[in-house]
Amino acid sequence: MINNLNELVRNESLEIRKFGEQFYLTCFSACFEVNEVGAAIVNVIGKDLTLLELCEKISKKYEFDSIETIKDDVLSFINFLEENNLVSYEQ
Repeated sequence: MINNLNELVRNESLEIRKFGEQFYLTCFSACFEVNEVGAAIVNVIGKDLTLLELCEKISKKYEFDSIETIKDDVLSFINFLEENNLVSYEQ
């Protein structure tokens, strides 16, 4: 489990695109549709921001009080990103 988003590195080919209100992650020939929160998570990958700080920001912005639920969702999304080679753990 990660503690800080600076423990992760984005794939150099990963880009976030927004068309209308929808966000897409593109990397080489892969394309994934994500929501605003997913795009925000990708934007902070590699930055000095703790997992708890990120969850608190999401909680405040979307007025959702369950930090534990947000944390589980964020970690699940990060696992998805890693499984699809969009991010990796810093060596």
